[in-house]
Amino acid sequence: WDSRASMNPSEYAPSAGDRLSTKDNVAAEQCGPSAFAKRGAVPRASEEPKDAMPTLNVTTNVPVDRVAASDLVGALSKAVAELVGKPEAYVMVSLKPDTPMSFGGNEEPCAFGELISIGAIGGEKNKTISSGLSRILEEKLGVPPKRLYLKFFDVERPNFGYNGTTF
Repeated sequence: WDSRASMNPSEYAPSAGDRLSTKDNVAAEQCGPSAFAKRGAVPRASEEPKDAMPTLNVTTNVPVDRVAASDLVGALSKAVAELVGKPEAYVMVSLKPDTPMSFGGNEEPCAFGELISIGAIGGEKNKTISSGLSRILEEKLGVPPKRLYLKFFDVERPNFGYNGTTF
């Protein structure tokens, strides 16, 4: 991790060793150090855990306002990290609400999820993950577990890109 991640944004100023694009330099000059730090620290390639990157994509026909979406994405992110056993810093969650969908011939609340991970899923563990994610989607969206399909993808490291390369 970039050690600057724990610094107060007002204390951060790019050092001479930082490689910044022209766009970054313009942003830093126009917005100041605190805006530059808001881009967030990302793990350096040499410091990535061996099996990172759980990604959960959820599509649902339930309309969700911005506040509820933020709450749901946060809850799912924490749950994925705990259930898969990987740091939340590497978890990505996307939500596509209010999508025209049908399940079982009707349009009552339903959802489809895809959990992609390099390792840490499979077999009996998927049942635990499915149960945990189903509970959250029922609580936050009103989607009953019997109206959720969840697909698990255990991908090989060369088949998932990050930071301009693959894992």
